[in-house]
Amino acid sequence: SFGTGFVIDSDENGIYVLTCKHVLEDVVHPMVEDVLAKVVATGVFIDMVVLHVSKLDLPVLALQKECCHNLKVEVIGFSSFSHASLQKEHIDATLYKEHIEIHSKKDDKFYTVRKIKALDGFNFERGNSGSPVICKKTKKVIAMVSNKEGSSLAYAVNIDNVLEIWKDAPKSLFSEKKTKPIEEIVVEKLEPIINFTFPWKKVLVALFLPILLFILYKTLGEKQVWIDPEKSVCIKKGGKVDGNGFCFATWREAQQVCLSSGGVLPSINMLKEVVLDCNGVLDNVDEEESRSETLACYKGKGFLLNRYWSETSYDTSSAWGIHFGDGEKYMYKYGKSSYGSPLYFRCEKVGD
Repeated sequence: SFGTGFVIDSDENGIYVLTCKHVLEDVVHPMVEDVLAKVVATGVFIDMVVLHVSKLDLPVLALQKECCHNLKVEVIGFSSFSHASLQKEHIDATLYKEHIEIHSKKDDKFYTVRKIKALDGFNFERGNSGSPVICKKTKKVIAMVSNKEGSSLAYAVNIDNVLEIWKDAPKSLFSEKKTKPIEEIVVEKLEPIINFTFPWKKVLVALFLPILLFILYKTLGEKQVWIDPEKSVCIKKGGKVDGNGFCFATWREAQQVCLSSGGVLPSINMLKEVVLDCNGVLDNVDEEESRSETLACYKGKGFLLNRYWSETSYDTSSAWGIHFGDGEKYMYKYGKSSYGSPLYFRCEKVGD
């Protein structure tokens, strides 16, 4: 029996490792990196256990109670590779917005978990139990994988539950490292330049021009990357135009329309970025306000709540697409010339 664990604290005698309680169910003598470990805290109902491992010096991962607001996470875990070896994997995933309560059948105890979905090309494996779920924005652990559903979905225990099982946890467990605000750093760097006698205005222009270009890129670049095909081009290449002037076509026709418009169909990952930028899958947005914001975000980016082609093929008769009605990825039959599955599409500019 094995699982994954990660270091959450250390002292002069060794390290403290967090993993799942069920990982140790069939274990008589728990070992971490071939060193005998001692159980210092375990959940009665919560699927967590803290181990102390002496004589090991490994880096401590920072922990975060707050939610990962952009929903982009990374899971690092071990799984079987061969009879004599294991593999360590970095799994890119998306965090679902809602919290799920796991209730005991015996009493009123419960704890919270989060549902996460592996991105295309990544899978959750046996052995990932106890893996840290790291917020990509803050680089801190927000949860721990407890179990999985198939290969693409997993459930993770919120990291603050460790305080429920480890009553003697150090007060510094969730301490924040204080850093200066970015405004202070900018001022400190500009003051020496202003005090110099050489033409500092030119220097300031040189400093602020990249910042200005970056702001323009963030505000305008996203709109510039998309091409909405003209009606005449859409119809000429076999597509059709709806009552609002939007083009839809089969997959092969959509490719030809994009090529004639100076672009290509976007990759499935590019479409998924749009979903993530708008706070993820609509079906996982409980609050009406958040749902409205997501809908407005899609509209602002120029997308209808409909199905869109990507250039990423699935097999010889189908390709991947995104349905912006629920933000999920689906496999659609693209046909050859029939309209069995016509989808909307936008084209990605090339050459810029």
